[in-house]
Amino acid sequence: MKQDRKDTLILPFEKGLIDPPTGSEKWLFLNAASLDADAGFKQFLMCEQGFRPEFVALEKAGFGAVPLIESTETFDGAFILTSRVRAVNEQNIQRAASQVKAGGVILVCGEKATGIAAIRKWVGSRVEITDSLSKHHAVCFWFKNDVETFAADAQEGHANGMFSASGPDKGSELLTRHFDNRIKGKVADFGAGWGYLSQALLEASERIDSLDLYEAEWLALEAAKRELNQDGPVPIGFHWIDIQSEFRKKPFEWIVMNPPFHHGLHSSRAPDAQLGRTFIQTAASSLVKGGKLLMVANRNLPYEETLTSAFRKVVKLADDGGYKVIEATK
Repeated sequence: MKQDRKDTLILPFEKGLIDPPTGSEKWLFLNAASLDADAGFKQFLMCEQGFRPEFVALEKAGFGAVPLIESTETFDGAFILTSRVRAVNEQNIQRAASQVKAGGVILVCGEKATGIAAIRKWVGSRVEITDSLSKHHAVCFWFKNDVETFAADAQEGHANGMFSASGPDKGSELLTRHFDNRIKGKVADFGAGWGYLSQALLEASERIDSLDLYEAEWLALEAAKRELNQDGPVPIGFHWIDIQSEFRKKPFEWIVMNPPFHHGLHSSRAPDAQLGRTFIQTAASSLVKGGKLLMVANRNLPYEETLTSAFRKVVKLADDGGYKVIEATK
């Protein structure tokens, strides 16, 4: 089995460099992932993971997991796996420092290719790093919590790490130019994010009977709930699911999407065009006969073969600014 940063995370315990949790201790685990079953941490960890595939994997492995830890209880120590988003990493360390007892161990681990050196430097400028080690292309380091030091850095709310959190990306903006009153009936937004496309749909067409948003990032879907008017005339469904493994078919007349090609912004895994292909195939399986898929993607992503094999008619509506908009008919 390929080893990764999760295996590096538990090495300090295996080497006797950190005392493992014992007795009634409770440790916090932010951006959590399922650890080796033989490591013996399950009963001690409260895991936070808002990315649905990782959350499901944690539950299946028997770890206690929630999409967002909102309690203010004090923990004896903390694990943090870093993401590709520096602001999220910094805030997770601040959050851990605010909830771990003074002097408790905070252990941070991440892959060398995704900025662990920068976050180690950031922490080291504030507190003394106790020790570190490197293996499996990853680095972990740990320090004793200094509550007051990190309290000065703490920010309100959560650095969400959502895709295009600061505003719509250019691809999505291009896609919305093709929203009009043709879009009708039961409609879905795959990979809905914080709801930009869904809001644009509701503004562009008065013929939508229902709208369902599907999103794997919990914080993004919560943002979409705030973005959209749930008291309006169109019933809106919000679904926190992994489309690749949990989607259940519904008879949609239109599906719109800007499919992802990363395994979640909190993941360190490389971009993967297969994610978009899966979204396309899932859309094709759920659309009624004559139903339409309207999607945008980076120009260089190779989706055409999947589209032409899954749909009767495929038309490129736009090719602009590095993006392509495609309409496909079931």
